[in-house]
Amino acid sequence: MGAFITGFVFFVLGKIDNFFPGALMGFAEAAGVDSHLSNMARGVFDTRDFIYFASVAFVFLYLAVQRLRTRRFS
Repeated sequence: MGAFITGFVFFVLGKIDNFFPGALMGFAEAAGVDSHLSNMARGVFDTRDFIYFASVAFVFLYLAVQRLRTRRFS
């Protein structure tokens, strides 16, 4: 359930970025999946998109490992 909600938040951030003011709009666009996927769907392979997906995967894998470590020792 948590993974679905997190994925949904990343998806929605890309869709509603126009409703945020100023600097938050840029953050919402960068954090949302929509802009990164639309570039790849058009055939534009930008390193920023690959770095985005790799860093998101790394962060959540790191959190999973930390969770398993705390679970193992407690």
